[in-house]
Amino acid sequence: MDRMIEAVPQKFTKESLDKIKKANFLSQDNLDSLKQMQKSLEHSYMTQQRWRTETEIKYSVLNDMSFPTWASKYWQSVREQMSFLGNLTQLAYDFEHEKIKMERLVIKKEEIEYKIKQKRKEITDDNKIEIDFQIRKLQLDLQDNDLDISQSSVTLLEYHEQGRDRMREIKIWETVKNDCLKNDPSIDTNDVNSHQLESYQKRWETEMELGAKLHQPDLFKNSMASLNTIKDKQPLYDTDKIKELKE
Repeated sequence: MDRMIEAVPQKFTKESLDKIKKANFLSQDNLDSLKQMQKSLEHSYMTQQRWRTETEIKYSVLNDMSFPTWASKYWQSVREQMSFLGNLTQLAYDFEHEKIKMERLVIKKEEIEYKIKQKRKEITDDNKIEIDFQIRKLQLDLQDNDLDISQSSVTLLEYHEQGRDRMREIKIWETVKNDCLKNDPSIDTNDVNSHQLESYQKRWETEMELGAKLHQPDLFKNSMASLNTIKDKQPLYDTDKIKELKE
């Protein structure tokens, strides 16, 4: 594993605990508790779930009712993968903007420090009080700017971890796509429409059967309507069956 990736949880947790302590709004007991948990918090940060696991992807997202064919699972994987690639691309822009923001804040810090230094040179017996007020205001500006720098640093760390985890899911979707093709080499990978008639028909047949078993007339009616549209049957609704379900 890359050393930078290994260092992120430690750096993020340390900066978080340092900021919480410096803010001085927790009791000493709570600060001590956080300190004792530092290693555990680092591990939690590294292993936390941001997005879906492989299990959730294969058995929750791509469940057999919603996606009854390998082709339907394949094309949903394409949609999901492209969505995550778009999010990763936007994150890359956000990361670059945040780095520029950080550089501006560092320059601003140097400017404020320079102004404070120059103001101190201007102090005389006649203007001491006035200059002192100006310096104190500049020092507050400096503190505020330092907070922005600290926050920007934490944001960059979080962007780094978000990017790593989005890439993890993109890889999983690639694996799922390949699995779908192994199970059904006939999948048309160039035309999403080619599988949909078969896939939707199987889905609606399952939903209609489920609606009948669970006595859910709306589910039964909607799936039957779609099936009858595909099969061009009349009447569109089996009104006797719907009435039976309601009873």
